[in-house]
Amino acid sequence: MVNESSPVQAMSAQRQTERGDEVIERLSRELERGGRSVADDSRIADAASWALEKATDALQSAALYLRDQASAMVARPVRKDPVRAVLIAAGVGALGMMLLSMKVRSGARAVERRVRG
Repeated sequence: MVNESSPVQAMSAQRQTERGDEVIERLSRELERGGRSVADDSRIADAASWALEKATDALQSAALYLRDQASAMVARPVRKDPVRAVLIAAGVGALGMMLLSMKVRSGARAVERRVRG
């Protein structure tokens, strides 16, 4: 028995080859058209880069202004009543440590239950 391809398979292979040639031609035409718009893309990229730089500068200056304002607002009461500021800071620190220790202890109990259970 000889393994020969049928005429239908030969026609199918020829159609696929023609279809491949069409696709390649279409892609090459699109690439040629795309070459013309590279200058447009470059101008758009330059404009986007410029806008991004301007936005970054504006945000950085706004952040600097707000940081200065916040520092001034916190500094005034601390200068007026430093003892009260220290007591508030100590209270906040104690509260934070209490919450942290509760979290650590509850995690240790959960591990202990898993080991025993």
